[in-house]
Amino acid sequence: MSEIKYWRSKIEEVKGFSKQKAINELLKSLKIKEKINSIEKYIKELKG
Repeated sequence: MSEIKYWRSKIEEVKGFSKQKAINELLKSLKIKEKINSIEKYIKELKG
């Protein structure tokens, strides 16, 4: 399978996601939890 076909199949797969699964996948791809953890770690280090 070519890379283009692979990514087109991924698009179709995502289109079939339920609303909740789509939201979960979006949150995971944005790495929001990791960003929050990084900010909290930085603040903790500043406070000493």
